[in-house]
Amino acid sequence: MPEMMRSLIKFRPPEGTGSADLQENLVQALRLLYIEITDRNRESVKPYTAIHHLRQLVPQFAETGPMGPMQQVCPA
Repeated sequence: MPEMMRSLIKFRPPEGTGSADLQENLVQALRLLYIEITDRNRESVKPYTAIHHLRQLVPQFAETGPMGPMQQVCPA
């Protein structure tokens, strides 16, 4: 998704807002994750920050069951 990647690289949070909202936090975390993924000097990337912000924005992704994280199902 080249268009999304270009948008993530260009993203800069609005200045003067004081505190970022959950959506801005997720976008910023995805931006940093993409930068880490494209860094040729890295052997592995851990997406913990992006996952944390995704779970804050969409709590269903934080649900766990007896076997660990639950699979998410889209409503029909």
